[in-house]
Amino acid sequence: MDTPGMNGSDMRAKAEAKMGALEQWMAPIFAKFPHLPQSAREGIVKISPWLALIFGILGLLAISSIGGFGLLLSLSFVGSALPMFIAVAIGLVACILELMAYSPLTRREKKGWNFLFYGAVLTFVGNILQFFFTGYGDFGSIIGAIIGFWLLFEIREFYRA
Repeated sequence: MDTPGMNGSDMRAKAEAKMGALEQWMAPIFAKFPHLPQSAREGIVKISPWLALIFGILGLLAISSIGGFGLLLSLSFVGSALPMFIAVAIGLVACILELMAYSPLTRREKKGWNFLFYGAVLTFVGNILQFFFTGYGDFGSIIGAIIGFWLLFEIREFYRA
């Protein structure tokens, strides 16, 4: 649903600007982290398109099998259907972003890196929401997100606009 006076491309541009601002805010933080050797970073860049493709497909398969079953199961518990629906929706969008990243990553385009970044942000927000809605979750997801963001920022310089 569009806001009065804003079309879809305006909303997309606004969202991209906010994500760009988040990226610019995070970059100096991860610049202070230890760095991988150049050869390790180049190796990650080489395999990242394939990892995005594989995890995107595996994620879609998991969501289609477990997500639907879990949603149906959660309907029997009062108040638990909405968090499950949100988790499935966020997971679905994150998997689609990973699949969308494959082709630009193979060409080392920044657009592919951006798709991975958007998916990581979305997944992190989803984990936080799930923790607050259901009480499920642990610090493992936060540590995993930090490691994921660190790896993303380690390879960011290899992608061009």
